[in-house]
Amino acid sequence: MLAGGNSVRFKGNKQLSVVSRNGSKAPLLQQSINTVTQALIKAEIPLVNLYVATGEYHTEIAEQISQSLYYCDMAYLGMGYTISQSIDMILNNDPDTTHILFTLADQVALEISDYLRLLQKILEFPEHMVCAETLDGITAPAIFPQQYFEKLQALSGDKGAKAILQANQKQLKKLPMGNASFDIDTVEDLLHWNNS
Repeated sequence: MLAGGNSVRFKGNKQLSVVSRNGSKAPLLQQSINTVTQALIKAEIPLVNLYVATGEYHTEIAEQISQSLYYCDMAYLGMGYTISQSIDMILNNDPDTTHILFTLADQVALEISDYLRLLQKILEFPEHMVCAETLDGITAPAIFPQQYFEKLQALSGDKGAKAILQANQKQLKKLPMGNASFDIDTVEDLLHWNNS
């Protein structure tokens, strides 16, 4: 889970902003972690496989979030660096990793079922990449098999993994996923979500 952004448009620590979801209030990052955790449990995937990558606000976040966090010291340089460092961390911890799912902490509308659909699709097509597709095009969450790890490790700057998805369309399975179209980038987005 990528949570290393500088929240420039939010003008503050977005990951700790209080989000209402299913009758509960908790920090944005915790809500997203809760959803992914429940999906992993249903898919019988050990929770030790959940990595949350943070950046500038790591210390503040660590004080309020129950999940183990991984500090990406280059996250401030852009999402490409966060992804690259995340791959390094995962492979250092588990060199036998065959697939990695990337999701964005601010995609608060994603449901457990969305993640389960992605996981089911990768079981059907283990050599392919799998990602969400919205009216705006392809987006996270996305699952990458290990043959793409080197390309992900080579990412830098503010470019995420979308270019890899776009450049390998024949090896990409897209799942229509309306919930992936909403993320919280601004305080206005947060107010819209909490008031809807």
